[in-house]
Amino acid sequence: MGLYLVEPEHGIALEVPLSESEERALVLQWARLKEAAARERFSLRFGKHLTSAISEALDWDIKAPTDAQLAYALVLSQKLGTDIPPSAMSSRLEMSLFIDRASARLRDG
Repeated sequence: MGLYLVEPEHGIALEVPLSESEERALVLQWARLKEAAARERFSLRFGKHLTSAISEALDWDIKAPTDAQLAYALVLSQKLGTDIPPSAMSSRLEMSLFIDRASARLRDG
């Protein structure tokens, strides 16, 4: 059995494979969610863990910039008197490109 994650707005459906033991545990958990309060608590808890798992599973280039990238980009932007592009603030790839260009500008004078 798989667990399906569906995002209807973008037409995304992803099957996440589950082991037999995970499937049994999920079925038991589901049986406990008859009350709205229990479903809400589980939904919040599950969402927290799922968000973390999704962030970890993303390809490197679309993850948020690392703390080191942000710190270095800030130094470079201050030295050059320029802003960090908004796209670089949300993508490691874009941040890497900004750092490369800014470093070259400083090096080439």
